[in-house]
Amino acid sequence: MTLLTSYESVKGTLRPQVQGDCGIFSFYNAVCILRQEDARHPAVPPPRKRFRGKSDATGPSLRNHAKKLLDSGQGEILSKDEMVGLLTAHGYGAASVGPHGDVSESRRTDFIDRALGAGHPVLVPYLADDDPNGKVGPVVTVAPSAGAHWSVLIARTGPDEVKAVEPNDPATLRTWSLKTVLASNAMTDRVKFPQYWEKVRLPNSTKVHYIEPVTDPTDLAIRRKAGKRIYDLDPKGVGRQDAMNLSNLLIAIVPRRTA
Repeated sequence: MTLLTSYESVKGTLRPQVQGDCGIFSFYNAVCILRQEDARHPAVPPPRKRFRGKSDATGPSLRNHAKKLLDSGQGEILSKDEMVGLLTAHGYGAASVGPHGDVSESRRTDFIDRALGAGHPVLVPYLADDDPNGKVGPVVTVAPSAGAHWSVLIARTGPDEVKAVEPNDPATLRTWSLKTVLASNAMTDRVKFPQYWEKVRLPNSTKVHYIEPVTDPTDLAIRRKAGKRIYDLDPKGVGRQDAMNLSNLLIAIVPRRTA
């Protein structure tokens, strides 16, 4: 069984991300695929507690782990150490290239080929924006709407083609140009995450719809005075948001079978 065939079996059960937690949803989606391939791979908790499935591990959600142990404001993952820490805390190994050292296109291409050839999904951060079809995907142009994002690569299917699971729409397998992915991956840090975000709800809805950045100090003060729910990506004031370091980073998820 391959990652692609395992994905086809589980894609209908994958949950789309809720807000700024694309990294933990991408890790969770990859684990679902790996466990469909071999149930001896470790189960992990759900990305959020309300998404808990019958085969998920017990314990705090992945988002709770990120908030409590990684000082994440809302589940976002901003560095290699944060993502590797998330993986290893839940029973998975991690192989990586970048964000520093030899991060040439050829080096990163070779890393992806080797990892996918071994059946190891590859977590990739990149500069994301909507494509002409209204889907989130890698871009190489810095626009006001662009920002850092995580997805997981699960197959190489052509000389310049990869298959990816994008966490906003995990039930639709994406086909991307590898060159575009790598160019976008190299640009991830061109747009830093804003520190403050408001949780926004649709009118007449009790469900969270999305979050939006708040970058103007005056606007931030107005929203806070109005009682809006504001997330702080640097809640402890340690400069975490400014230390975002994702460009040229690739992380392969290495399964460790349980007995």
